[in-house]
Amino acid sequence: MSLSQHQGGGTATIPIERTDLGLMYVAAELDGHALRLIIDTGANRTILDQAAADRLGLDQTGPQLEVAGCVADAASEVAGQAIRLGPVSVPGRALAVLDLGPMKPKLSAGDADVDGILGADVLTAARAVIDYGSCQLHLRPPNG
Repeated sequence: MSLSQHQGGGTATIPIERTDLGLMYVAAELDGHALRLIIDTGANRTILDQAAADRLGLDQTGPQLEVAGCVADAASEVAGQAIRLGPVSVPGRALAVLDLGPMKPKLSAGDADVDGILGADVLTAARAVIDYGSCQLHLRPPNG
């Protein structure tokens, strides 16, 4: 996936890919590791799949969280993570870690696996605008 930076107004634009079911996902990074995240504007927080958290070696000793609307009602928390979406870094995010295994067949597109859900917490912090027509996510750095 190519990333582009718009010079006008400090807005970054990254491509959105779509699944056959119409779900939208973007490429992201966490601690330099590539992730594939489904965009979910209705999710109040960003969720990382348990398998992805294990693969990245994240410390999951944070408090247990209640998660509504998912296949499970409890998740662990990983604090203080910076998520990078293209050239935009959104620092200090507390991520919920949840086993998305039962949902993955519906979330995944083609052969690529989904590592989590990009929620409104990060989208709001990045001042995101979804352009459905051109399948692009426009972001503005939190300090820009």
